[in-house]
Amino acid sequence: MDEVFWDGIAYVRYTLYALAGILLLVNPSPDARTVAVAFLVVGVLLAAFSMGANRYDEKMV
Repeated sequence: MDEVFWDGIAYVRYTLYALAGILLLVNPSPDARTVAVAFLVVGVLLAAFSMGANRYDEKMV
């Protein structure tokens, strides 16, 4: 896939991590913790997706 696409996924991933951290700092309630964990899970899934795709692209070259 296009390199710009993977850069976009990385920016979304880091934004989710930052939002999770800010949410926990501003509002450490159990509900906020649940949302922060959801942001982190989605970020980790995006990281796994992009790592697998990059590995596949390297084999194709």
